Amino acid sequence: MKDRKSGQRVPLLIIGATALGLAAAAAFGEGAVVAERSGLAAWEFAASFEPGEGPWQVVSPAGEALRQELVRREVLSERGTHIQGAAPVFFRLIRERGLQVRFLTEAAELRQEDGGFAVTLADSAGLHSLRADAVLDTTSAGGLLPLEGRIRQVSLNADLIPAREGVSPPFCGQKEIRLVPGHFENEYYLKYLLEPSDTPARAREKLFAFWENRGPGLLDWRIAALSPFLSVRAEGSGQGKLLWKPSSGCRNLLEAFETGTALGEAGRNGW
Repeated sequence: MKDRKSGQRVPLLIIGATALGLAAAAAFGEGAVVAERSGLAAWEFAASFEPGEGPWQVVSPAGEALRQELVRREVLSERGTHIQGAAPVFFRLIRERGLQVRFLTEAAELRQEDGGFAVTLADSAGLHSLRADAVLDTTSAGGLLPLEGRIRQVSLNADLIPAREGVSPPFCGQKEIRLVPGHFENEYYLKYLLEPSDTPARAREKLFAFWENRGPGLLDWRIAALSPFLSVRAEGSGQGKLLWKPSSGCRNLLEAFETGTALGEAGRNGW
């Protein structure tokens, strides 16, 4: 990466190695650069334990290829998803398509300049600059772009398994709880709905307090894994060459991939 003064120029900067962002990069082709603050891929679904919701509709050949791979890897079935298993699929996409993904890189500043955008990136080596003809932010936060959107839902999600054989499906009548079947038999996702202002620490406090006092419909179930991230379902805004399109705003991972594919193709053809 060049230093801050030199400024590499790219046709498209994608913020977030999300399902939508990586699909857009693959469809756009050469010249797309992805900046990802973490070391994760498709984290808005896989690492957030966000199973999504149906229907899982296919509208493109790329989407059908993804669906088949998810089924083959036992990530997706008619019963539900084991969404954590989706991450390797997207790392494979990065490798096989040769996508330019800069992990552990934060997009720190953006401003319009000379018909494009001047962007400052921060990584372990310091600050770097690049100039992008177009910017697509696919993260749930969208904090870099001077655009407005809205948060639809925030939750802290956990993967549930039965404590013993022969238990009844989990049940909870509380309004802040959603229970979603997973891919494997007797696998369920618990979604604890939060206030948009809740921090991750506050979210864990709420979930643990609920779990300690859970009702009889959950007594025979255990938390197998708790997501380290909040699942933030957001709707973005913008158009043309400056767009906030949160991957998490899509109903599920496949829809996010299909949406990214369409955006990448549109960008390749001049928006």
